[in-house]
Amino acid sequence: LEVGPTESPSVAIPGGSYVALVEGAGGRGVPLAWGLDYADLAAALGLEVVLVVGNRLGCLNAALLTLDFAQARGLRVLGYVLNDIEPEPNVATVTNEESLRRLSALACLDHVRPSGALSDAAAAALVGR
Repeated sequence: LEVGPTESPSVAIPGGSYVALVEGAGGRGVPLAWGLDYADLAAALGLEVVLVVGNRLGCLNAALLTLDFAQARGLRVLGYVLNDIEPEPNVATVTNEESLRRLSALACLDHVRPSGALSDAAAAALVGR
């Protein structure tokens, strides 16, 4: 990735690739450089966004703010994946899935359980886009 003072981000994707996965670290608004964040990168590359939501107390607020931020920046958000990160279920982790379904118009693409992986159906749907 190269960015000059008045340039847009640019990156070369290896030839023959039909799927590129770009993982953000820390959230959409985290700066990659001053004046450049992950949302800028996603927009510049024309990427579709899949939000991974760590299923824990407080994730509803974080997920909804992140989805709003991404949409406000003009990014195409495909949906979210709820990722169980707590070793044992609790009131929040048990109710977050239904709460997100009711609070967001976006699709829950999958619910990944501890030590699990994205389902074959969800992966195929995302790759087949």
